[in-house]
Amino acid sequence: MTASGGGFSGDAGSGTAGSGAGVSGTAGSGDAVSGDLVSGAGVSGLLQALRFAAEKHRDHRRKGATAAPYINHPITVAEQLAALGLGSDVELLMAAILHDVVEDTGTTEAELVEAFGERVTRIVMEVTDDGNLRREERKSQTVSNIAGKSREARLLKLSDLIANIGDMIHHPPHWDDERKREYLDWGEAVVNRLRGTHHGLEARFDALVREGRAVLTE
Repeated sequence: MTASGGGFSGDAGSGTAGSGAGVSGTAGSGDAVSGDLVSGAGVSGLLQALRFAAEKHRDHRRKGATAAPYINHPITVAEQLAALGLGSDVELLMAAILHDVVEDTGTTEAELVEAFGERVTRIVMEVTDDGNLRREERKSQTVSNIAGKSREARLLKLSDLIANIGDMIHHPPHWDDERKREYLDWGEAVVNRLRGTHHGLEARFDALVREGRAVLTE
């Protein structure tokens, strides 16, 4: 996700997505989200989403010195959700893999509906920024609106922020310290509006923010 204008998407990208992939912990109470159980059909759907996203992002790189392929990021976002007990919701994982294709590649909502159905598309569209707004307006809108999003969208946003902050710490983009602090502040403002969505994801986010602030004070 473009982090609501905050910054990790598009042709200039940051580090590898692996920094957020190794998520430990267990899902909190009430953490399960309804969805299709992983089956042959579920695996097929995930692979179709992965192929679609990889093709759409084929020319995109993450920011930072390594300029990793952008597709690493949505894979990490999906992997983190699965690692914290949400792997049975195949459509949520598909939406995680596809979450930047409308915002960053010109893919249309209609294309997603035709290829992946209404629920996957709804989740993707909930976390897609309005490209007509300026960066600061997009960031402000995310803070204002996140609490009213579906639980699936809030879960996806949490995982996206974890992946972005992990990359910012371990595979930093070419930002000065002030911009990094601003991103951490903005991320906290977003997460504070959706507390109670998923204990494991929130704990991982909080730990990364503490790590990020410690790095910036060194």
